[in-house]
Amino acid sequence: MFSFFGENGRDVNVEDLQRIGENQMYTKTTFKIKGKRYSAFRHYVNGKKKKIELQDESGELIAKDATIVKQKISELINLDHSTFKIATVVPLKDLQSIVSEGAVFRELIDKVLGAEKFKKLDKILTEGKNEFKEYLEE
Repeated sequence: MFSFFGENGRDVNVEDLQRIGENQMYTKTTFKIKGKRYSAFRHYVNGKKKKIELQDESGELIAKDATIVKQKISELINLDHSTFKIATVVPLKDLQSIVSEGAVFRELIDKVLGAEKFKKLDKILTEGKNEFKEYLEE
């Protein structure tokens, strides 16, 4: 997650992520989307951003700079940082199908947010409205 969005999901700053006694840190994550391989790379020196890039499988630079890399990765994986955090609780083998199948992902989010209750309520209200409409027409 840190390679993708520059956020670690905990209240820890970059300096605390570096090994004690080290002045720099690298992180690289290689991932595959729709048959294409990409690498997200971050390099920090003394807690400051030195190099942040997104490359394709041939090493061609796709995006450079934290904001642009974050935006491009969100476009590629079709998830923003917050949604990606939720999706990462799913086993890795299921993550690809969640990303590629919108309905599966929607179902996951609905479960997380408790939308099932609202769907049931909507169904009950719709049925009640239809019954009342029929009653008025009689």
